[in-house]
Amino acid sequence: MRQSQQGCATVTVDTRALVDKVLARYSGEFTVFRELLQNSDDAECDAAEIRFETAAFLRPDPEAAMNAGPPILPDLKTTNVAQWTFKNHGKPFTPQDWDRLPKIALGNPDPQKVGAFGVGFYSVFSVTESPYVSSGDKEMEFSWNDENGLYYRFGDLPQTATRDLWTTFKMPLREAAPMPPVSEFMQFLASSITFMVHLKDVTVFFDHHRVGQINKSLGQSQAIPIPTELERLSPEKNMIVKSVQQYPITIKAGIMLPRYDPMRMHETKVDLTVFTAEVKVTVDEKLSKELNRCTKKNPPSRLKYSLIYTEKDKYDQSCINEQKHPPEFPSAFRGLRADLDRATHTRVFIGHATAQTTGIGGHMASHFIPTVERESIDLADRNVAIWNRELLYVGGFLCRAVYELELSKIQSSWEEAAAGKPHSRPSRELRDRFHERFLHVLKFFTFHDSTPSSKVAKLLANSFYGCTTLPLRLLSSVGVRGAPDVRAFDPVFAKFLKSLPMLSEYVTRDGAHCIAALPDQHKIPAITLSDVLQDLRRHTLDVEELVECLRWWITPRRDNSTSNTADLLDAGFGWKEFTVASWLQHISRPGVMSADKKYDFTRSVDWASRVLSTLCRVWPQLSEDMRSESREVLRNKPCIPTSKGLCCPESSYLPIADNALFHYLDSPIVSRDSGFEVNEDMERFLLFIGVRKNPPVQFLLRQMLSMGNWTVFDLVDYLVRKGPSLTSEDLSALKSSEIFMRESCQSNEEENTRHRADELYPPVDIFRRLRLPVIEWKSEWKDTSPEAQLLYRLGLNHFPPLPKIVELCSSRDVEVQETAFKYLCHELHSQYPDYKPENFRDVEFIPTESKGRTCLKKLGEVYFGTQWRELGFFMVQDQYLGTPWHQLGVTEHPPTSKLLDLLEKTPPPDEKTAGHWFEALFGHMASFSRPDLIKLSGLPIVPTGPSSALKLLPPTKCYLDQGTKPVLYAKLFVFVDFGTKANRFLGACGSKNKVSIEDVAEALIENPKRFFELAGGYEGFLVELRKVANQRQDISNDTLHKMSHEPTLLGVRRKKTEDQAGWDYEHQFLTYQGVTIVDDINDYQLFSDCLFVAPQEEALERFYASLGCSYLSRVVKERCNDLREISATKTCSEVQSLILERLSLFIQMYTDTKPEGTIPSSPDHLKVKACERILVSKTLVIENVEQTRDVWAMARREGNCIELWISETAKRDMYEVATSLCRLLFATNKMNATLLLEMALSVDLEVLERRGFLVDQISQKYREKRSAGSALATNSLQQPPLDTQPDPQLNRERLPGSSGATPQFPSRPHAADSVLLKIREASNVSSDKSLDTAGHSTSLPLSRTSREVIPQSYIRNNVEKAIEACSLGGEKSAIHAGVSQFSSSDFCRVSADVGSLRLIGQVKHIQVYVDEGMPNADTFMERMHGPLARFVDIIISLSEIYRISTTTLRIFYEVSGGCIAFNCRGIIYLNLRYFEVWRDDEQVKSGNRQDARMLWFFTLAHEIAHNLTNLHNSDHEFWFSAICEAHLVAFSQLLRPANTAWLRYELWLRPIVIAILFAFLASRIAPVTIIAR
Repeated sequence: MRQSQQGCATVTVDTRALVDKVLARYSGEFTVFRELLQNSDDAECDAAEIRFETAAFLRPDPEAAMNAGPPILPDLKTTNVAQWTFKNHGKPFTPQDWDRLPKIALGNPDPQKVGAFGVGFYSVFSVTESPYVSSGDKEMEFSWNDENGLYYRFGDLPQTATRDLWTTFKMPLREAAPMPPVSEFMQFLASSITFMVHLKDVTVFFDHHRVGQINKSLGQSQAIPIPTELERLSPEKNMIVKSVQQYPITIKAGIMLPRYDPMRMHETKVDLTVFTAEVKVTVDEKLSKELNRCTKKNPPSRLKYSLIYTEKDKYDQSCINEQKHPPEFPSAFRGLRADLDRATHTRVFIGHATAQTTGIGGHMASHFIPTVERESIDLADRNVAIWNRELLYVGGFLCRAVYELELSKIQSSWEEAAAGKPHSRPSRELRDRFHERFLHVLKFFTFHDSTPSSKVAKLLANSFYGCTTLPLRLLSSVGVRGAPDVRAFDPVFAKFLKSLPMLSEYVTRDGAHCIAALPDQHKIPAITLSDVLQDLRRHTLDVEELVECLRWWITPRRDNSTSNTADLLDAGFGWKEFTVASWLQHISRPGVMSADKKYDFTRSVDWASRVLSTLCRVWPQLSEDMRSESREVLRNKPCIPTSKGLCCPESSYLPIADNALFHYLDSPIVSRDSGFEVNEDMERFLLFIGVRKNPPVQFLLRQMLSMGNWTVFDLVDYLVRKGPSLTSEDLSALKSSEIFMRESCQSNEEENTRHRADELYPPVDIFRRLRLPVIEWKSEWKDTSPEAQLLYRLGLNHFPPLPKIVELCSSRDVEVQETAFKYLCHELHSQYPDYKPENFRDVEFIPTESKGRTCLKKLGEVYFGTQWRELGFFMVQDQYLGTPWHQLGVTEHPPTSKLLDLLEKTPPPDEKTAGHWFEALFGHMASFSRPDLIKLSGLPIVPTGPSSALKLLPPTKCYLDQGTKPVLYAKLFVFVDFGTKANRFLGACGSKNKVSIEDVAEALIENPKRFFELAGGYEGFLVELRKVANQRQDISNDTLHKMSHEPTLLGVRRKKTEDQAGWDYEHQFLTYQGVTIVDDINDYQLFSDCLFVAPQEEALERFYASLGCSYLSRVVKERCNDLREISATKTCSEVQSLILERLSLFIQMYTDTKPEGTIPSSPDHLKVKACERILVSKTLVIENVEQTRDVWAMARREGNCIELWISETAKRDMYEVATSLCRLLFATNKMNATLLLEMALSVDLEVLERRGFLVDQISQKYREKRSAGSALATNSLQQPPLDTQPDPQLNRERLPGSSGATPQFPSRPHAADSVLLKIREASNVSSDKSLDTAGHSTSLPLSRTSREVIPQSYIRNNVEKAIEACSLGGEKSAIHAGVSQFSSSDFCRVSADVGSLRLIGQVKHIQVYVDEGMPNADTFMERMHGPLARFVDIIISLSEIYRISTTTLRIFYEVSGGCIAFNCRGIIYLNLRYFEVWRDDEQVKSGNRQDARMLWFFTLAHEIAHNLTNLHNSDHEFWFSAICEAHLVAFSQLLRPANTAWLRYELWLRPIVIAILFAFLASRIAPVTIIAR
């Protein structure tokens, strides 16, 4: 992913345009004064002045102008004003106020203040170009420059005798103009200060004339009761109303009217009532943060919500006062009084008025959050809208509370006036006054459309009606009632319905729009007939009322039903209708029946027939209630003429036609002989009053079956025909009667044994095969026939019940069992939907097989997944594979608990079985929980080793064989391979795909000696130990703790051989307390035979240190003899100058460790003293061994100064100077640091420059001293020439694996850089890396000047490491970091900053970059498609030879530099421009690419060699040639032509290419060699 290196810049703002755009949103009138008044109130100001000043008034001597004559007020409409001045008497500006004033959008952070956005003051720029502000003893003036930049001047006011206590805003007008009309301006001021907290007096001046004044005074507040039914908590639960206060407010206005009396103020006043809700605010943290983001302040914890309400009397008075004002000078309070018509003037205030109307008759004010221009409420922003909606709920709540308060006052006055009056009603005059007051309240709280946002009125109305579940109270004709109880006014009903609550005629007429605006749940319904009847029942009508009622009644109406008439006659006159039921009740009275027998319908058949015939004729016209009453009169009375005389309806039967089987039944049948005709109407009537149509089934069963005349088939046939008339009692009797026979062939029962229907089954073959009792049936059985359906209604079983069929499935009769199980499976969905497996867990009915035997098993013991057969589980039989096993409760897989139990108790016996088992378990792996897998990871279930010595291991002890693996790991760890699926199961159980560094560390801890032997000895062990050290972060702390506290750490101790010619090395595994880290090579030479030390590699030493091993310098105590200074010698001054000259070069070159303390840079910081002898004693504390020796130099620090002592008697040795200085500078004595400093002090500057030191930084003074003292530099201090005597320091003994003597390169945090550094350290040609056959080290310095031969194995090893280093770069490399500092070269750039390159695409996964400033970069890929494709093909073919990934190669195109390629942290960048110019010719385009491949083959080798060294020196050329030689054979195969006899040339091509290569190298190396000599 490309990360561009583009710079950052500040966003610029056109201040004038910004201010103009902000002001454009301030569309309201008097915006400047509105903002300044609000600022004054926020400053707790009680008085303010507004002055409109003319140019003449502003002249230097205004008093002279005033004394020129009597004051005359000019024409305000035509006289131009030059300046507006606003003054307030509030708190002076604080430093914070002055700091906020010149900053746009930095509002007042006080939650209780109105100001929020920090742009209000800037409204002054709508009228002025240079506003001026003074407050206290400070002043600030604003001005614009020519570039539309806004500047301000801030300073102290001039000292005067009297200090001005007013804060003043002066606004010289951009264009002179008359002042606003006085009356309109006073209206604005009156409405502005109404809701302000502190501001109570505003005076307006025109020059020195007072033309207007507004004064506000507050009365005593008092709490009002809040009805308990009102919900105080807002919908989002952010606000709760704690209380409501009421206080009067009086506003007085004085206005000068020039036309009427220019010398006198015309005064007027208005009285208002303000209701204020005290609100507690609780906002969650999220909303508070969002509100702070929008308003730059936190929401307040408490706030007030105010409403101006004008009572009826005060409203009427204000209207009268309004009419007294001249038309051209309207009242200043015109915008304050209630607006009862359309509520178009009442506003929402946020301290000052906004353009938002409330929709009701009064103004409202609260802590609303407005839009930026503060003209309306912000309901657009999601979070601000939540706040404002909550506030509007409080507003609607407050309106409802005030409404209920006013209705309660009216109700009290009504009840007081109605006490003792007729009908409990006040006098007509008082009622009219009460209705006028009520209509005033109703109009005031009628919700109209609000503007500009209609949502405001809607939200207020929703809260007004929704804050309680109680209905809205209204004043009716009988007092205050809830809206559902009040009816609309009707002039007709009002004349005789005196107790029915209805609206008054006055309210209905003058408040029609208010009534229409009520929501649906509070609508006033019209009067209904039910209301009339209810009212008539409540009171007695007088004569006038009765006349009006009858007059209404006789008026034609739509609802003239009989029932309504009856209700009216009953309610009004107590008259009732004489009905048929009344007649029946009359003739059935005992007195009437006993008076004359022939009129007793229970004894006279004639009279009974006449009564029944009469009822039958009128029966259709009777209501259901009337019919029911008539039936009750005839119930249980013998009034039905039958064959057995008069009988009760319940025991009589209608005639049975066309059935000879019933002719002998002795039943009371309705008789026709008596002249009683039974037609269809009569039959329906008789059936209704209780006469039976058919004989009861019990009767038939009891009489017919006992006579034996009927068979079961006859009965069934009769019942089928009478089926619709069968009652529930009939069916119950049939179900409980044993009347049916079963087939005789099924048992040995007697033939006449009978059964109930629910004991039998249909006569079909399946039930016969199941040995079930089937019903005897003489004809063919049809399941859909009427007979079958009737028998099913009587209980005949459609199929065996579920428990029965399951019982049959477990039968020992194999035929029955198989038939039953197949039937159950086939009918499971249709017949047995209620089947639940848990009800049959204990029944063995599932046919299974296992290991060749079959049996029945319970649910939970059998499975249908075929893979479990291998594990020995019971499986369902193959013949039932299509069965719905899931529905039956048979699971596909065993539960994991059984699988775990099986694996734990019976693990797989061999590898083949294990493979099958693990593969089956893989398919079920998702069912294993995390604890299950943890348990499996520890069970010995994996068979390993030969069958003769089989060993079971847990999965965590096994590793999945991925093919190739290190030889050591194959010996240390167990690798298994059971197949892909089985391996994946083991992987889930804890088997790893590869050995982790944690595993290696644990194996080392478990048996370090075995680990050492399997690794092949010391060198192989170090390879693994390096891996552990480099990947320490991936090892757990517990394992690291074990490594340090158990004998795991390898220590090396050397001792002289018996012939003292070499060293013997002893290896031992110790704890951290037994191993020491060598950080001082001199001390190590003294005590090497007493110490087990860590391998001397930087990474390993850091690793040992992290495990707690001590540094050698901390366990060696040094002391020195008393040094007695003698006279300074010439050597002292020479050494001092040399150190001061060369030390800075060394510090710049050596960056491994940061110096401690002050670096000496002058003779004051470095003193060189001479003494006769320096005797140093060193004690190894842990072994109590002491060594003493003479030294030539020793340094110590005295304060900020370093003292270097030089012995007069000891042999001169600059190595000791370097050793002492390194100890002081770095608190350690690393070999590479010491040797680097010694070289810097011993070698000529020209040599140092060739070796990479930045000698140009040495000042001219030291260059002159260098020339003067060249003899000292070349003779006294320089070591013998390299070609005659080896450097004695290079011959100092080092352990195998120790760091070389050459300087260490700066280590970087990047992982790839770190590894490259290790490769460079390991491959440095001055390192000692060879081992003899006995495993001991022999000194083999690999310097180019050394006489030893470099082993080929060593060369091949480092070539491979250089190639491997490229694979460490790639996608994750940070491309912004610079590459290493190279020496000057035509081939490789000195400093390559890939941050100047921009990624534009890729070709075959190789990324392409261009220079950041390259023109037409967007079309580069298209324009250079051909060269890119050819270059990429060549690079890919060469990457295959070097075995490096193409992801570590980059192509760039740069025209400004001469760099062909460079190496940045293992990623190689190749310049397409050189390929295009040098090699992209016609031969390459035609396919002949040998020459191009030759060039880029060597180029890649050159850059790969930089993985081993950063410099362009002999070391780099050595490795460059080694890399080329290692890959030359593969490269020759690439160069082979397709159509030539290449083999004959292959044998002699290699020496020719090598000769050419070394000739090339000789030309590069020669200059270095000559200088060295």
